[in-house]
This record gives sequence, structure tokens and C-alpha cells, in this order.
Amino acid sequence: MGWLPAGWYWSGWVYWAALGCEPVPRTGSGSVPDLTAIDLWMIELTYGFVAAESRCTRCGTPLGRGLRVTPSVTTHSPWIVSILTRCRGWRRHRHVATVVEASNDLALGPFLAD
Repeated sequence: MGWLPAGWYWSGWVYWAALGCEPVPRTGSGSVPDLTAIDLWMIELTYGFVAAESRCTRCGTPLGRGLRVTPSVTTHSPWIVSILTRCRGWRRHRHVATVVEASNDLALGPFLAD
């Protein structure tokens, strides 16, 4: 927007008014938003696909379809979510992946065999 001075447009309420919304105040610098139901749904959907296309690192059988998504019970930030699945082999090797919040994004970790 070359016709507006950069400092005027990008500062304060004018920027948010141009977008048609209001700013959401943060509780402090570097604060982490709470884990929402949408985050959990996205994590479960993503890892459901990853598990369906992955194989056990120990025996080579496909990973199971059943996932257990467990948010951390600690109150410190950033939050952590663990995803547990087992392979379909007769030994049922356990695989765990970890998701953490980093810079307002989801950092997805790989399935690792225990």
C-alpha cells in the first residue's frame, strides 16, 4: 500500500481495522496459547495417517491403527502431547511420538520404538 505511510498503517488499531477484526492481547511476551480441541484433533488425524503408512522399526510389520493421544498434565508451557501406538506384529512393539508447541506452531516428532 504505497499511498499510506508505513508507520501509520502498520501501527495500532488501523492495521486491525483494515483486516476487519480486533487484536487478541497476549498475556505476556512469549506466552503460549492453551491446547485446544482443534489442536488435539489435528494431531490425532495427522498421526493416524502417519501410523497407517509406517512400519515397526524392530520387526517391520505395519503400525496399528489405534492411537492414544495424551496431553501432558503439567501446567508449564510449552505444552507436550504424547502419541502412543503399537505394531501389529505378535510382539506388539510400542511406538511413541511427541508433539510440542514451538513458536505458535506444532512441532511433530517421529514415532520411536521403546
